Amino acid sequence: TPAGVTLYSCIAFSPDGTLFVAHSGNSETAWVFRLSGGAASYVRTLSGMGARGVFSPDGRYYVSANGSLLKRYRVDGGLFTQIFTISAETDLGLSGYTPTINEVAFSPDGKYLSVAISTVKSGGENLKICKLTDDNYTVLKTPFGSTSVSGAYTCVAYSMDGTLLAVGLGESNGAVLFGVSGETYTKKPFPSAEVGKAFS
Repeated sequence: TPAGVTLYSCIAFSPDGTLFVAHSGNSETAWVFRLSGGAASYVRTLSGMGARGVFSPDGRYYVSANGSLLKRYRVDGGLFTQIFTISAETDLGLSGYTPTINEVAFSPDGKYLSVAISTVKSGGENLKICKLTDDNYTVLKTPFGSTSVSGAYTCVAYSMDGTLLAVGLGESNGAVLFGVSGETYTKKPFPSAEVGKAFS
């Protein structure tokens, strides 16, 4: 364990299980470890990483969320090379809303990145979809059609086959489910949550 670290906010494993990244909950630092034979060895320290991060499904890329910023890295063994930074304010159209990026999720094919955001000021579109290429991205302009996507979005996840996107809302407002077809996201019925239920 790195000296002085008492709280980890996120642990992310690479898809092949050879690396994991541990994010500190009280600094903008993350540590990369290599796994071999059930033991972990320190590889390197990454700065400016924020509280959360996730590998792409093929393990070639890593995305971290730090406040209103997303950073995308190319991964080569234990080497993380930053490719670009996305600002929720300037690049995702939320200037003046004081946005915080809470969680991101890759689609199973790795071509899209969903971004769940909360804002101090209401009225902004707080769920964004980015289409990814190797070294760049574009923000999909109207993936939800006329569906409102304002609110405090706290978490996001794709189904394994990529046909559904579930997004959690803050302040006990439940969740929203979208059907995914190409670059079109259609709101689906979603029941109210019941406390104390679990999958077998």
